Amino acid sequence: MGAVMVATGLVAVVPTGPAGAVEWWESSPTATWYDGQVSYSSVLNCFSVIQGSPLYENGVGAYIGYLADPDNAGGPKPVVNDKTWIRYRVYGMGNPCTGGSYFRPKFYLPQGWSWDRTRQIACAYDGSGGSAPQANCPGWDHLQENADHTVGDPYWNNGSGQGGGLWGVAQGHYWEFQLPVRVGPNAQSGVVLDAHLDVADGNSNPQMLLRTNNVYVFNGTPGANNVGVMYDQPSSYDQATLPFSPGGPTRYGMLSAFQAVIAGRAGSARFEISTNPNMTPVLGSESFSFAASQFPGSVKAMTDWADAGVTLQPGVTYYWRGSILPTSGAPAVGEVQSFRLKSGGGVDATSLGATTSGGGVGTGSGGVGGGVITPIPQPTPPTPPVPNPPAAPTATSTVPKSAQARKGVVVSLTCTAACSAKASATVSKKLGKRLGTTTLGSARGSLGAAGSTKLTIRLSKKLRAKLERVGSVRATVKITTTVGGTSSTTTAKVTVKG
Repeated sequence: MGAVMVATGLVAVVPTGPAGAVEWWESSPTATWYDGQVSYSSVLNCFSVIQGSPLYENGVGAYIGYLADPDNAGGPKPVVNDKTWIRYRVYGMGNPCTGGSYFRPKFYLPQGWSWDRTRQIACAYDGSGGSAPQANCPGWDHLQENADHTVGDPYWNNGSGQGGGLWGVAQGHYWEFQLPVRVGPNAQSGVVLDAHLDVADGNSNPQMLLRTNNVYVFNGTPGANNVGVMYDQPSSYDQATLPFSPGGPTRYGMLSAFQAVIAGRAGSARFEISTNPNMTPVLGSESFSFAASQFPGSVKAMTDWADAGVTLQPGVTYYWRGSILPTSGAPAVGEVQSFRLKSGGGVDATSLGATTSGGGVGTGSGGVGGGVITPIPQPTPPTPPVPNPPAAPTATSTVPKSAQARKGVVVSLTCTAACSAKASATVSKKLGKRLGTTTLGSARGSLGAAGSTKLTIRLSKKLRAKLERVGSVRATVKITTTVGGTSSTTTAKVTVKG
């Protein structure tokens, strides 16, 4: 048997319980994060810049989603007047010369949704964190809520200095933020959840668009389209036997599934499969029809690909998607998913598909959706302290204890990012009277990326001649460096010999 649709319960209003009652996601094993596609930024790899062969790579990957439960035993969640959560994740993928990327989100809540300030924001770095307020996880006083949600609600960090007010993420690490929300009585269903992610990476500093399509309030007012496709993750999984009539073994020891939000409409559901992430050509498909009012809420559509008209092979990456085609109104086409089969049956790997649809990207982003991040329900992160973000870029200068007047005073400069510097050497007023000046000389220099250079403070021929008669002088070298928009000044003593 190939594909089937299994009802997952009628839409019903479930009132919020009394204080202290278990929340719907805490008592349900089927509560799941439904995330949009991954958006990527692009940065120059710092090491490649130093080597003289600049190479672009992904800077950060980020996505946004919300907590829902179409399979909840008490009826699909969320419904109007429910609590739920939204979350977004930011992964450090590249190595820009700033040492990492800095970011700040701005949220655009769907109509009828509001922030639930009776619960606290939660943050986690590499899975460790807890509820606000704590280091790098400030509370509601750092979220700027606007009466007009179309303007966006920015959320700021506690930091200061380089990256002040922003969060930092280093290569190979990630942040997760979970923000509590309420679904109001006038909330619409089938709308989008958006956020802008402003990124400071020392490159294009993009504003990325994070988006989850078809956000469902299961008894909310229908939006532009009240049908849609939702995926649990993983969307393909090991399954030896068919969990529906007539039973028996599955064709490949696995199933692919999606939640079909139908809301009582008539139409058909469709599975399509391809070996191309762009779904061209479609190698096989399965579809089946449903009558009006047959499924008042959502229904789980499953297939073992037995009737898709194509024989699947182990080791091949297959891309697939689910679609809902109502008899009237626009169809809902799900984002592309992927899997590979084991040689002995079952799924070897499954992930979000790599397509350029759905979420879209903001200015400066790479335009490739998907990725291999598998979302896991995590309404309450653990409580260890959050690590600090990556260190701000630095500039370090060194001055020798002595120098020859004919060679000048050489200042060594090392920076962890693009920087500039100026240096000057001066003597006391008393020595200045003997030399005719208090300034021995000055120099400037800069680096376009992380690295080292030297600044040479050269003395004039006339001044060198005077120093030969004096012998040697004690001078003060003043160095001012600028890196990452921050300037600092240091001084050092040097003996200049004539």
